[in-house]
Amino acid sequence: MEMFSYTYLHESGVNLNCTFEYEPAETGSTENGLKMEPDYPSVVTLISAKLNGEEISPLLGYSLIDEIEDKAKEDYESREIDV
Repeated sequence: MEMFSYTYLHESGVNLNCTFEYEPAETGSTENGLKMEPDYPSVVTLISAKLNGEEISPLLGYSLIDEIEDKAKEDYESREIDV
């Protein structure tokens, strides 16, 4: 598990400084061409969201958290490819 930071720009123009946990995707094992274990996608979990240094993650709705996590995951995984 890795930790990373990402600044989310809300449509209102507000920047949220966020911290996440990242779990990379895992490919399940195969044996003789048969899938023995399922594949698991990568997962990003919001740990902290700060506005002007104040923690606000408990105030965020589930749909906004999903959006923030999706954008952070896309950004993080694109950085891994570029390295």
